[in-house]
Amino acid sequence: MVMLFSWTFYRSFWALPVLGIWGLRRFQREQERLKEQDRQELDRQFQECILSVAAGLKAGYSIENAFRESEKDMVVLFGRKSVIVGELQEIYGGMENNISLEKLIRDLSKRRDSNYIREFAEILTVAGKTGGNLVEIIGNTAEVFQGRMAAKAEIQDVLSGKKLEGNIMKVIPFFLMAYVQLDNPGYFDPLYHNTFGVLLMTACLGVYLLSLHLIERIMNIPIS
Repeated sequence: MVMLFSWTFYRSFWALPVLGIWGLRRFQREQERLKEQDRQELDRQFQECILSVAAGLKAGYSIENAFRESEKDMVVLFGRKSVIVGELQEIYGGMENNISLEKLIRDLSKRRDSNYIREFAEILTVAGKTGGNLVEIIGNTAEVFQGRMAAKAEIQDVLSGKKLEGNIMKVIPFFLMAYVQLDNPGYFDPLYHNTFGVLLMTACLGVYLLSLHLIERIMNIPIS
């Protein structure tokens, strides 16, 4: 993107060092976006895990054994190499070392920075201390999580079409410039390699980057 901007707006690679600062920040934001995407996928998989655990509790398993049995369902749903299966195996290893399930899930929520898992860890801890009906509590929690995830998926479906439109809008200026340049070679030459052209194209680049930022802010609505 930095090379594309440098060539499109300045017809020179001397702008690379300056635009590289923006590119670095852009790279960091993309890493954050991918991390958030991974967290949301873990939340979705963990929600399915809790549904499986609730079913195991109703079948008469203890909470620890219900988590162990849930791995089979997770392998079927998401594959043996999925994130949730790996995390469940970490939990099993911790339980074999006499670490409480509550602590293991709480550690998982901190490691993955997941509000869903953190809430479940708190519910599990309170249920253990108060001696409540664990089957009913986990079942209700699973239903609440399922409802929230369904609402979240519905919102994502509504936004998916708008995100596609936004992505198209991002690339349209470059296609228009490429079309004009191919149809009328030299049409944009007066805008390059002179003071007025550099200032004008810098203003255009600023407007484009602002538009890019606004599109992403609108489309990437945080859903908790």
